[in-house]
Amino acid sequence: MSSNATNKKQNAASTPSDEDHTMKLPENILVHLLSLLPTKDAVAMGIQSHHWKDKWKLISNLHFDDTMLYSNERAASEDSFVKFVHNVLQNLLSINIHSFKLALSKKYNPGDVNSWIFSSLRRGVEKVYLDGIIPSLPENLFGCNTLVELELSTDCSISVPCFVCLENLKILKLVRVKFVVDCLGEPKEQVLSFPVLKSFEAELCIWSKVHDIVLQAPLLENFKMDYLLMNFYRNGASSSAVKIFASQLRNFSYKCNGSEDIILLDESTILDASVDVFVPYDVNNDIYQIGVKVGKLVRQFRGLECLKLGFNLVQVLSNVKDYILTLPMFERLVHLELSFFCYSPSQNILLKLLHNAPALRKLVLLFGSVNFDTNILSSDVVPRCVVSNLKSVELIIYDWDESILCLAKYMLEHSHVLELMIVSLRTTAAKDDATMKVEEVLLKALKVSASATIQVERIVT
Repeated sequence: MSSNATNKKQNAASTPSDEDHTMKLPENILVHLLSLLPTKDAVAMGIQSHHWKDKWKLISNLHFDDTMLYSNERAASEDSFVKFVHNVLQNLLSINIHSFKLALSKKYNPGDVNSWIFSSLRRGVEKVYLDGIIPSLPENLFGCNTLVELELSTDCSISVPCFVCLENLKILKLVRVKFVVDCLGEPKEQVLSFPVLKSFEAELCIWSKVHDIVLQAPLLENFKMDYLLMNFYRNGASSSAVKIFASQLRNFSYKCNGSEDIILLDESTILDASVDVFVPYDVNNDIYQIGVKVGKLVRQFRGLECLKLGFNLVQVLSNVKDYILTLPMFERLVHLELSFFCYSPSQNILLKLLHNAPALRKLVLLFGSVNFDTNILSSDVVPRCVVSNLKSVELIIYDWDESILCLAKYMLEHSHVLELMIVSLRTTAAKDDATMKVEEVLLKALKVSASATIQVERIVT
């Protein structure tokens, strides 16, 4: 035997195996490592290795996903998945559960699913993530005071009382959840009290049999609500409202159908706001009233640093002439984004906002099928921000029109401090002759400014 072969044998004998390494680790470290794995893998470790046997029974993170439980060679069995989850929960020795994740791609017995969720709540779970086809939710879910994070992404309903208080909840994310407010008589308000909540997100959610939603979250920093639907009995009452009591709110994002009022207790803390409205193509829809309602919301953002208005909202606000005339001053606004699709008086909002945002430094405009009204640029009074503060302008163009070139020239000719202008042409083809020609025209026409850097780019969408 050669000396090299002998050395290799000696090295192999003196080097402990991976399992030998783990045997030296304390039990709490081993359990922590298992808790980082999906539950099926944690259980499998105990089957494959005697050293890891029964360690999974002490894990504090549970992750059940019926799409991960079986290999491609074995057909997924609903009964097998149900038995697996039951066995894990029955044999678990952990007194407390840190997190519970349940993702279901199939429809299971509601009693089984609720029992799994209830088992985690009974063990003082801190984080719950539910995703997929979950038929219903246990009523005591919104009564579990150990919850720190709760994420629900499922088409399901849950019955809740008029007043909900979760003392330790910091993150709440809801997608496609229907809340049925359970009160004697006709409830008027759904009060959500979360003393330490930091982030609230709700998308495509329904609140049934309630007139107003009251969110009491004094430490809330991020609020996002998309397409809320509130079903209630009006009985001649005024429109519904979402009332937000959050004195630390920083980021606000809202997409709505304009059917409810948004009332902010302390809007002065909001630094970043994004707002849009969904307007159904319905002849009975009162565009003016929607404009008035959403206009009230935008007026509350006086202390903003960043404002983004979607194209539907810009169109709707253009129908409220009084609103355009009475827009508040945005003294601290430094970043503004507006979207325009099709010609309308909405372009007047652009000039008005520029006049009312003297500190503006960055402007982003998105144009769809637009014939920009160059007459709005004929005013003798140039907005102060354009002259002395505006440093960056970005024009995102989906449908080119030469009138947009006039706007670009206006910005270049009147700004004294502009540093960068980006014109982004969006096209569906990598080699679009028409777009390439527009690119050449823009580069030639916009080189009139010696101080600003001009960038013309084509992006395939």
